[in-house]
Amino acid sequence: MSPRMLILSALMLPPMCAVSQGEVNLSSAWWATVDSVTQQIQLQWEPSTTEQTMGYHICTGTPCTDYVSVFGRFSTSLFCSDHSVTEPHLYCLHVFDSAYNASALTPFFGNVVLRADYSVCDSSVSVEWNAYQGMPGHVESYELQALFLPNDSLFRTIYTSPDGGQFARTLTLPYNVSRVRFRVKITGHSPMVVSYSNIVDVIRRTADTAHQTSLCCAETDSLISSIKLNYVADTSYIQAPYILWRSKNGQPWQMLDVLTPNLSGRYIDRDVRPYDRQCCYVVSVKDACGMNEKRSDTLCLTLPQPDEPVVWFPNALLNDGSDNSVFRPVVRGWSGDLYELEIYNRRGNRVFSAETPDIPWNPIGQPQGTYTYRLRLRLIDGRVKTFVGTVNVIK
Repeated sequence: MSPRMLILSALMLPPMCAVSQGEVNLSSAWWATVDSVTQQIQLQWEPSTTEQTMGYHICTGTPCTDYVSVFGRFSTSLFCSDHSVTEPHLYCLHVFDSAYNASALTPFFGNVVLRADYSVCDSSVSVEWNAYQGMPGHVESYELQALFLPNDSLFRTIYTSPDGGQFARTLTLPYNVSRVRFRVKITGHSPMVVSYSNIVDVIRRTADTAHQTSLCCAETDSLISSIKLNYVADTSYIQAPYILWRSKNGQPWQMLDVLTPNLSGRYIDRDVRPYDRQCCYVVSVKDACGMNEKRSDTLCLTLPQPDEPVVWFPNALLNDGSDNSVFRPVVRGWSGDLYELEIYNRRGNRVFSAETPDIPWNPIGQPQGTYTYRLRLRLIDGRVKTFVGTVNVIK
């Protein structure tokens, strides 16, 4: 027969030994708390003063039904790992001796459940908790404690309510606070009795929680047709995009692209003309609600001015997915107002045309072979020139 069955039998049958029920002393203090490390409900009680004590029996619920037996007079703690800390539970216990004589049940006692209501786009957080039931000597006070991360290392009390006072509180968090841990500390009139509620995490992602992307090492290619930017981003902050902005020659900032946060990466700005005097870049990021924008330091690059206009054409295209797989003439000294590119196959059929150097020709779907290009443009010195040549497509 199991210990639990023996206990139930002892409660239903007359005592079978000389030790009377009155000799089994009821524990004088008992309380429920939530362990701060494991976040499990922990029951604690003072040991019985009767030497014949064999153990303690705990029941739960209303009516109180069999839960578990703890053997040993000085075994005065129990973790209720199968009970959720986000739900209130009620417990009773009694003491039994070697003959399974049992004391009377204690009054009900239970855990305190803390709840938080908040919106990720609102700085207001409302917390509430239930009144503690059954603490010996009654509750003296409830202390709402908070741990503001990453600045705090210990919980600190931000509100104290006496027993019978308010069991709710509304707080306003600073916009740059990304995470707060709340709990309630319940103190009894007996200094040895302290209980805690469950811990509630309030997580808010703000711009200040993102390590700002840093830009460095901007450089142009040999023909001044692109600018390469190296950047470092915070991969843990993905709630809001990193926006890359550019200003040419002191003009207003314009959104250039959205950067994917990587530990390190490279961005190539191909919309660069040799006669652009200066290109400046900056990265911005907002919080998850689209507010509180933060910007990185500005990185500017002064472009060297070419001595004379130059136009360069690739003579072969490789099918390797790189920049060598598209036809993009590099123009050094384009005026910016006339650009006509046409490409023809061997039969003289036009297979591609563009009016801006930003659109390259990708020969996907075209057979390999030799193609003829014709480019007409106006240079910075005012001359209109036409360039004709061939390019080989290699599959």
